[in-house]
Amino acid sequence: MNVFANAVRVLHHRRLAPGSEPVAKTIMKQMKEKAVSHEGFITVETLKDTKEPSSFVEISTWASEHYWEQWRNSKDRRELDTLMKSITTEEEHFVMSNWKFEENEMFLL
Repeated sequence: MNVFANAVRVLHHRRLAPGSEPVAKTIMKQMKEKAVSHEGFITVETLKDTKEPSSFVEISTWASEHYWEQWRNSKDRRELDTLMKSITTEEEHFVMSNWKFEENEMFLL
């Protein structure tokens, strides 16, 4: 059985106010530390736009949509998210993708 049969990947985009990157990095580090210990968490990666340093994308993987929603609505995340919203210039944007594939269907670009 594929352990990722119900897993989801969540792409999360944030655009920060200019100059707020050091504060954002601290908040993102705290958020990652909390997420890692949350049930259903698998992995997270944070990417910074090379052309626009105030633009970040986080890609997290969760055992299921249920676990992602639990984390998204958790007190820890809501508190840290409130801090992040105070330094962002636009609404956050999420894209969720099911991670359902058979070994022979996986390909690399």
